[in-house]
Amino acid sequence: MKLEDDILTEDERASRRLLYWITKLWKKKPAGHRFIAFISYNHNTDSNYARSLEYSNKKYGRKWWHLPDSIFRDEHYIRPSEPIGETIRRALSRSEYLIYLASPQAATSRWVYDELEYWLSDPERSKRFLVVVTDGVFEFSAQQKEMIDKKRTDIFPKALVPKLAQPGLLIDFRNHEATAQLNLDDPNTKAKINQIVAKLKGITPGEMIDRALLESRRLRRFRTISFCVLIILMTMGMTASWLAWKQLNIALMAESRAIAQLSHQERRRGNATRAIATALSALPDYDRVLKRPLSSEAQRALVEARYERREIGVLKGHRM
Repeated sequence: MKLEDDILTEDERASRRLLYWITKLWKKKPAGHRFIAFISYNHNTDSNYARSLEYSNKKYGRKWWHLPDSIFRDEHYIRPSEPIGETIRRALSRSEYLIYLASPQAATSRWVYDELEYWLSDPERSKRFLVVVTDGVFEFSAQQKEMIDKKRTDIFPKALVPKLAQPGLLIDFRNHEATAQLNLDDPNTKAKINQIVAKLKGITPGEMIDRALLESRRLRRFRTISFCVLIILMTMGMTASWLAWKQLNIALMAESRAIAQLSHQERRRGNATRAIATALSALPDYDRVLKRPLSSEAQRALVEARYERREIGVLKGHRM
């Protein structure tokens, strides 16, 4: 390998280094990387909920310079060439939490059933089971206020009801419209997203609110500073352009005056035609992009050359 490197040119060596760092810094995450959450949902009814929930969880309280946490939603990760069941099981085994978008339609989905059965088969994973209710009926037990009444609830697959323990978190989204993006300006929606993100981060909702406020202030400060820097750079650029234009005009004016002097010299030699042509080259040509400033010296040189030519013509006519 050492001998091979020795015979490489400098450009080839630089290309190799560039390729190495590009693949190192910008390579895709491997298929085995972990997810902070897996979203289980019914495609026919809850696709918008799943999409908006994913985006809101990635956006809320995140440092603006950090990449968002990985959340598995099948539309993003399943490839046509891969077996769907194998991909789902692999993603479930590498997820910290499962977020179930609960509804009667999801409760009858075979795919949702398989995902919940796999997750709830492990008692440790059952503690990290989060439920977001999008439709249907659920009620709490009259005897145990914090326990779901499984008999009067239609948002879970019936075959899995005996395995159900108390979810790690239960959020009611039934009154929220299924749009592509949840409105985080709405206090009620923001409070629910705050609860979910706090659970995923392993902190209390109060700590999550503080963190979100801090990051929001940082982002506003960054935007303000960026805007000020942009204005300063634009002002500097415009000032530099104006100074360059002014210097160019000064140089062109000096050149026009020098050309006007050449026109006077041609006129004194008796070559009025060349004096006129020289004086015209010192005046602005409005057909060109780069226009000369108007010089009084060039104007005077043109007028004097024109009179000189007229006098010569008159004298020649008088001789005849």
